[in-house]
Amino acid sequence: MKKLLVLLAGTALIFIAATGSASAECDLCGDVNGDGFVDIDDVVALINWMFPPEWPPVTPECPNAGDVNCDTGVTTADIDYLMDYIFSSGPPPCDTDDDGNPECDYYP
Repeated sequence: MKKLLVLLAGTALIFIAATGSASAECDLCGDVNGDGFVDIDDVVALINWMFPPEWPPVTPECPNAGDVNCDTGVTTADIDYLMDYIFSSGPPPCDTDDDGNPECDYYP
């Protein structure tokens, strides 16, 4: 039970910390690590942030860019969406209807 409470508290801290970036250009949806590309490194950054291998978790450069399904929150569903885009020709980040136009651009 104690481990579950610690996990839930850590997850809450992660989502509270998702307020933006201090230094990277965060204008590319899906570019969680702020390197200018949307690739597997962004998936890894999301996973390491949500399920940290160490404590405290390291907030990625552009955490809000991780909301690739545009539901106004960064969750494990975004990991699935991003992996589908990278590995299975799914719709691009923030193009939830696959029409070539992003549906959201609300993050910094």
